[in-house]
Amino acid sequence: MKTEGFIIEDDYDGAFRYYGRPIPCLQGLRSDGRVIYMSGFSQVLSPAIGVHYMILPAVLLPAYHHLKFHLFLECTASRLQQLALERFMKEGYVDRHLRKMRMLLRKKHDCLVASIQRYFGERAVISGCGAGFHLMLSILHPLSAHELQTRAEHAGIRVSAADYTRLQETRSLTATELRTFIVGFGGLLEEEIDEGIKRLASCWLSTW
Repeated sequence: MKTEGFIIEDDYDGAFRYYGRPIPCLQGLRSDGRVIYMSGFSQVLSPAIGVHYMILPAVLLPAYHHLKFHLFLECTASRLQQLALERFMKEGYVDRHLRKMRMLLRKKHDCLVASIQRYFGERAVISGCGAGFHLMLSILHPLSAHELQTRAEHAGIRVSAADYTRLQETRSLTATELRTFIVGFGGLLEEEIDEGIKRLASCWLSTW
């Protein structure tokens, strides 16, 4: 309140939490707070469904309606998809779909964690697990994150270095440092996950 600022809460994949109780959103903790909540159904149902939404704090509603009137803002989401989604929600299909997908994705999540522990052992650290469609894999390695990512690609494995997510000073890449990667599992079969981590460990650990 000191700066009259707002918090933008992007609940990208909050519906997929595999262990523990659901974490409440900031917007729901204080309905009169200065939180702009944003989410959508692309992750919940399908990327082809371009239906997204935001919940604005009451203080922003007058400005929103003013802009909507003067800028002729229109909803670009398909009316047919909105009506179908409304029916899916009212008749309970969305809830049933979420329960089913949580079970399937939890198995993949657990398979990924177990595979990393099996093939990397104590040479890797896992973080950011328990929810969503990916986790963070960190490893101490003398090669740079870019070099490790290139080696993974040559082995047919797609991982993304997490360097772009943080600010850091330019340092020498000759010393052994912690390299962190984003590893996804949502679109893979369990056997593909295990084989992929096996290949990843082989091409990374063989150079160290």
